[in-house]
Amino acid sequence: MADRQQIDPSVAQAAQIPLQSFTIPDFPPEASSLKALTLTSDIKLDEYSKILEHPATVSKLPKSIESLTLELFSQLFADVSEESRKDAEKFFENEKQLWALHLLDVFAKPGFFETVGKTLPTRGKDGIRFLEVNYSFRHEDEAFLETVPAGELVYLIGPSLVTCAFNISPPDVTNDPDDPANLDKEGGEQPRQHEGVMAINHSMSPYLVDALIKEKTAPE
Repeated sequence: MADRQQIDPSVAQAAQIPLQSFTIPDFPPEASSLKALTLTSDIKLDEYSKILEHPATVSKLPKSIESLTLELFSQLFADVSEESRKDAEKFFENEKQLWALHLLDVFAKPGFFETVGKTLPTRGKDGIRFLEVNYSFRHEDEAFLETVPAGELVYLIGPSLVTCAFNISPPDVTNDPDDPANLDKEGGEQPRQHEGVMAINHSMSPYLVDALIKEKTAPE
């Protein structure tokens, strides 16, 4: 079989970058054609505390990027410090060219998604059009649903939305020993014994429905 032809970076339209810290790297001029970017956390649980000792920096994305996917930030996106949180909030505020946002297993300190969400609807019809928020259910964590920012997701709804999906799904089965879905709270490997998911408390539903029909936030 012939070797797969390598794509010239100057014409590539999509890229995936594994992050081993909370620092988003600078992008070279060759990335000016990128349309879609995926940032995947590759931070090991046993290295998390050490990484927090070093300051993180968040660079601006190339203005050509319209679709952003963040995934597997189970160790708190935006770090735990006030400075890092503000940097991450500013990051979303500055990326006004985004029209698609996918948050897959992205956790953050309470209040983060509310703050970010309040900057998205203010863009009116020029804001986020496609929004996806998904969390993989963790059976081994009895308090898992408490870590899902269900009460804050309502702030991500705005008049520019065309499609919106909030999901809790069964975790993917992998053979990767470093996959967070295969680890217990102490970072040790554990057998997979359960299937299915639990739903978020139905008391959150009225707030979601209200945002979908309210004049200021209802998708147009």
